[in-house]
Amino acid sequence: MMKHNRLIKMIEDKLSEGLVLNTVEIKEHININTRNGIDSNALGNILAKNKQFKKMGKERIKGVGSGSYLVTLWRLK
Repeated sequence: MMKHNRLIKMIEDKLSEGLVLNTVEIKEHININTRNGIDSNALGNILAKNKQFKKMGKERIKGVGSGSYLVTLWRLK
């Protein structure tokens, strides 16, 4: 995970405010504040494989079109 240290630190800083954020909110924060951004698959892998992040469950959010989908909620351990 050496190449993702900067992204991990950015996620930790955002979640250290005591927030519980979903994957879409974390992705949006990273993509706004970095030059290259990150895709959903890479972000999911980083969050799932690092022990400092804890999965809190799922929530249903409304999609852009006519549906909705489940996203995972995350917080710091």
